[in-house]
Amino acid sequence: MKLLYYILICCIIVLGGCSKEETTAMPVDTTVALTGVDLAIANGEPMASILANFPLSEFYGKSYQGGLIFYVDSLNATGLVAIQDVNNDDPQMNWWYTQGAHLQGFSCSVGAGQNNTNIIVNTQGVGDYAAYYCDTLSFAGHSDWFMPSIDELSLMYSQIGQQTNANFQLAGYMSTNRDSVLVNTSPTAYQFTEIGIHFDHGGPMSFTVYVVSSNFFQSPGYVRPVRQFN
Repeated sequence: MKLLYYILICCIIVLGGCSKEETTAMPVDTTVALTGVDLAIANGEPMASILANFPLSEFYGKSYQGGLIFYVDSLNATGLVAIQDVNNDDPQMNWWYTQGAHLQGFSCSVGAGQNNTNIIVNTQGVGDYAAYYCDTLSFAGHSDWFMPSIDELSLMYSQIGQQTNANFQLAGYMSTNRDSVLVNTSPTAYQFTEIGIHFDHGGPMSFTVYVVSSNFFQSPGYVRPVRQFN
């Protein structure tokens, strides 16, 4: 009798132990496998981490920090975005506000747009013109927008210029840069014309015309502000 009672107690202990083990929740891996750059950005992954997992070609045109990515510096995990014009209403503006102001120190390279914008705004001051518009813009929680250099604008065209949701006008977009024009050979004299890119075909275009008699004509162009992300 005692033996039977002992066997019953042991069975209860064993079954109880088995029941507890079966109902204990095992740790669940809740990590979502990345399926693209969009999802990685949405999940708040650091840019350096995203760059380590995807080729650069998959970044162009993705929404990030207020705009569409068109340039990525993979070494420093930075890059440039252009505002996404969801309303298809990029402003048309003049390059000059104070025509004839002495401007120097420009660079055409990628990364130069911010400094070029600073030069223009610091020289021309407050006014209704393209560089000042970009410099004072506050959009999508960011207020560090600037007008692109010609090389930055060229990259914008080549990487996202044909992207439907970028809503570019098939017309001329202005850069912060200028090109020298020979207007007199004796004595040699140069004038400068402000340059940009026509987003219908990617060719260069100018927005000012100088003649030897020093007359000056200015035509407005479209402007698309950009900013650097970190």
